[in-house]
Amino acid sequence: MNVGYNEIGKAQALNLVSIFKQKDQMKSVGLAGCDLGVDGAKAVADYVSVSTVLTELNICDNSINAEGVTAICNGVQGNKETKLASLNIGINNIGSVGGTAVAAMLAVTGSLTSLNLDANELGDEGISAIATLLKDTTVTRLASLDLRANEIGPKGAESLAAWLAVSGALTMCHLSMNHLGNDGAAALREAVKGRAGFELDLGDEPLD
Repeated sequence: MNVGYNEIGKAQALNLVSIFKQKDQMKSVGLAGCDLGVDGAKAVADYVSVSTVLTELNICDNSINAEGVTAICNGVQGNKETKLASLNIGINNIGSVGGTAVAAMLAVTGSLTSLNLDANELGDEGISAIATLLKDTTVTRLASLDLRANEIGPKGAESLAAWLAVSGALTMCHLSMNHLGNDGAAALREAVKGRAGFELDLGDEPLD
């Protein structure tokens, strides 16, 4: 069920989340732009912590911030029977602290194959935390990663490149609207060189 950007309001969105949790029959839930905030994110976290059916969740553009995304990541991370494969938490201002929570979740959650983190102000610190943990885990099966507009510079790009070089599952990585620099972009291209079918999107913005 997708109710994103339908002006249903936070209260009605949370009523739906409560119903979804009780019945646990929904495979896909879209709550983009529902003004959930941190409290709403915690309610969603309660839901994902027990759902054994949900495979796709979109909560982008909800101002959940680092606290909210940490709650959701903890919920997914603690659910040993989760089937969540696609998660969109873009445009939520999670910053590097939220990025660290995402990294911890990815390190132990094998069901996730698609993750959208665009426009979240991760910066070099946030993306480095994610890349470092992913490089050291064999659990993740992440195939698609959206990191557009995250204030990632050359240092973060090099950390990401180190993971891309050893990632067997990833086939798509979007990095446009960052500040990769020529060295960062070169490191990323080199990391996936020879990977047939790999889609590396660096955009057409100036690299410096």
